[in-house]
Amino acid sequence: MSGMEIEAGKIVMIRATSDDHLIELWLSGLSDNSQDAYRRDVLQFRTATNFKPLPTITLEDAHGYAVQLSDPYGSGKAVRQLSQNTVRRKLNSVKSLFTFAAKVGYLKVNVMPMIRIPKGQTKLTGRLLKPEDCKLLITQDIGTKPRLFLTFLFATGARVSEACGLTWEDFSVAPNGKRQVRIQGKGDKQRSVLIPESLWAELQTLQPISGGSVFGVKRRQAHTWVKEAVKKAGLNPKISAHWLRHGHAIAALQGGAPLQLVRDNLGHANLSTTNWYVESMPEDSSSFYLGL
Repeated sequence: MSGMEIEAGKIVMIRATSDDHLIELWLSGLSDNSQDAYRRDVLQFRTATNFKPLPTITLEDAHGYAVQLSDPYGSGKAVRQLSQNTVRRKLNSVKSLFTFAAKVGYLKVNVMPMIRIPKGQTKLTGRLLKPEDCKLLITQDIGTKPRLFLTFLFATGARVSEACGLTWEDFSVAPNGKRQVRIQGKGDKQRSVLIPESLWAELQTLQPISGGSVFGVKRRQAHTWVKEAVKKAGLNPKISAHWLRHGHAIAALQGGAPLQLVRDNLGHANLSTTNWYVESMPEDSSSFYLGL
């Protein structure tokens, strides 16, 4: 029941002494947001299985949990229907833990590969901001720092958590002489995104004498900024910070940006995720050719 870490060029064996210890090893190295999300999903699984030791979890236990997630009303253990994407995420979280546990020898049998994971569904329909609405949103008089925060989200397609964690050291000059920003994405994956010189010039008005956080804001406050701008602009009150990320993708694709470039800028793991934007904004339909 051990894992491995590399210390000073040497492989060091780490023994998982309990389920809790195993989970800490599994989460090690992930971002705070990822750790929080995984902890919640795994805690729900452990609660549903009465904190049964992970090595004793059976296929019946895992299947019962999957059924409970997909059919909460039938099980009587949930108060609301979960979306297919939420069920998928929760099961994948548990599957990831069990895969790790099997790799480090904590489990003799990994039952999770036998559990069917539902296909994901895009939630983009109804959550797409027109480019003109995005531009209206980022020009609202909500203060210089909040306005620039929203502008950064739209200009780069960054997630709100990525923008909140931005530091001045993340900015540099690319080989082509343009200004670029290094964004720390999901799974600690980094990507570099070029930004307009006009945005960089405005951002510099926020820069202190020494380094540190660019916006100095937590996610809760950032969402408050968005809601204030939405209200002033008279737009859909359901709009959240993430809609600006969607808006970036739509505006870029409509402007002729290659799909692969948009994928790289957004930090998507594969092209099929980015393609959701194309599927969500059809410009033609066979129904237009029916003579109706």
